[in-house]
Amino acid sequence: MVGQRVVARDPSVTRVGDRMYFAGSNTPRFDSLPPADSLLTLVDREGTPLPRPAGHDVFMLPRVARLTDSAFVMMWGEPDSVPTDHRLPPWTNVARLWAATWDSRRGWTEAHPLLAGAPVAWTEEVVTGPITRDGDVLLAIPHRKGLQYLRYHEGMWRGVLIPLASSTAYASVATDPRTADVLIAYIAAVPDAMADANSVFVIRSENGGASWSAPTLVSRSGGTPAFDVSLLNGLGGRMQLVWMQDQTGDLVPEVIRRVESTDGGRTWQSPNDLRLPPGTRALKAVADACGALHVIYKDWRGGGTTGHLDYARFTGDRWSAIEHLLPQATVVSGSLASLDSADVLLVFLSRQDATDPREPLRLRYSRLAVHARESPN
Repeated sequence: MVGQRVVARDPSVTRVGDRMYFAGSNTPRFDSLPPADSLLTLVDREGTPLPRPAGHDVFMLPRVARLTDSAFVMMWGEPDSVPTDHRLPPWTNVARLWAATWDSRRGWTEAHPLLAGAPVAWTEEVVTGPITRDGDVLLAIPHRKGLQYLRYHEGMWRGVLIPLASSTAYASVATDPRTADVLIAYIAAVPDAMADANSVFVIRSENGGASWSAPTLVSRSGGTPAFDVSLLNGLGGRMQLVWMQDQTGDLVPEVIRRVESTDGGRTWQSPNDLRLPPGTRALKAVADACGALHVIYKDWRGGGTTGHLDYARFTGDRWSAIEHLLPQATVVSGSLASLDSADVLLVFLSRQDATDPREPLRLRYSRLAVHARESPN
């Protein structure tokens, strides 16, 4: 467990040196929201809170990413206004996006504005990342006119709107390990199609984001949409894409679909599907240091308000069996992170006894080795 009383819904985690830091929303209950200026949870592994960046009170969906052995960056959304009762659900649309850097020796830098004006798609369902590559932080955000690409490089943030023919619903960024080219996978409708919903595309930049290729259509959905796309590195310089796929037209995913590319995302091989139980959504995915793919998703098959997490992995050429994690607990949200070459970290907010609504939710984590998983701490 992280500390004794830590709550961090939609958690984000990073490791800086030998310390781990967790960020999320301090919302232990949906029917009793804390004041908007108390939404931020930002703690170390022992549960000790860090100070917040100066000049800001409201932090929506904070995300953290490592910069160096002593520093990390935090990104967060800010609403256009706060209700008079100061109660603000963490899923509220945001009007501005900010970033600041924490250094263990110097504290916070001044917050830097990243996006402002039009509503920003900054929710747990569509934000994948950010990722860190060679000291840079990269992030792609869906936009009604295409994609918003953000890059932190040598102490400076730069952003560009990538115009596309359709608005986008999900986005995920990665780099080609062989060339350092930047790739973005996203979900959108096929332009000018009579009937299409949530197909999967990839675009590529060979010059750090200054220009982008024409979209490559990876999977056309038609009337059976895709959801929750993640673009990840694979084994031996390969790339892998994973998403949830509806197959019946009921707007509910029936499979997790994985495809692989051996040429940096220019072409994609036939899919490998993992059949899902009914009532699943919100896929999270990460690749470990060996290129194996790990996924979790929310499992609501029991109905009501008792959520769970399921886990599976793809290694070699096949999916593992699905594991139903912590069947006696209520799990509200979870995330996966590959912080080093040794393991994958599963972070989740849970109540250990699903039958006791009086038990408080707490932030917990578990380390996953490539072939084994430890008990939660």
